[in-house]
Amino acid sequence: MKNHPHDAQPSDPELLPADSIEVRHSKDSSSLHALAAIPAGANILQLEGDVSATRTRHSVQIGEGLYIDAPAREGARELARELAHEIAHELAHKTPFTSYRFRALNHACDPNARFVGRVLQARRDIAVGQEIFFDYTTTELSMVHPFRCTCAAANCIGMVQGFAYLSTTQQRERSSDLQPHLLRLISLQP
Repeated sequence: MKNHPHDAQPSDPELLPADSIEVRHSKDSSSLHALAAIPAGANILQLEGDVSATRTRHSVQIGEGLYIDAPAREGARELARELAHEIAHELAHKTPFTSYRFRALNHACDPNARFVGRVLQARRDIAVGQEIFFDYTTTELSMVHPFRCTCAAANCIGMVQGFAYLSTTQQRERSSDLQPHLLRLISLQP
């Protein structure tokens, strides 16, 4: 596969301190929140994990047919945490996510963060306590678990199914936030 100019990644990007963000758990889900003010352009976290051709509910697409997710053993640990959360809500709140905090990121059609390669970067200032979101359609060609969006943004797409399901106009509107593998798809369209 030929490299694309946008594929270049800093070998060691400067990230916010780990204690600048936290995963919060509710009865039905998890979410990532700012514990300190995050300025626009700041590198929040870097995707780490196992790369494979298998997509999951929590994986992030990083290339054509390539996905990154927590290692299987970590996924099993997180499943156990989710079950513990349902059984003992208080215990789950005290159980931290490990270094795979990206799995708690939720979707928004007007997000405050985006992936630049494997680095989650603030698109605009993020206030203390604010949830950190990214637009799943900027990384995923096709969602393994499509869902109805409830973000209520003016540009809300309704059903989140992946980049391939967006209109040409919606695809172009997201072009500045797209991952390289999706940028290549746009360039192939007439």
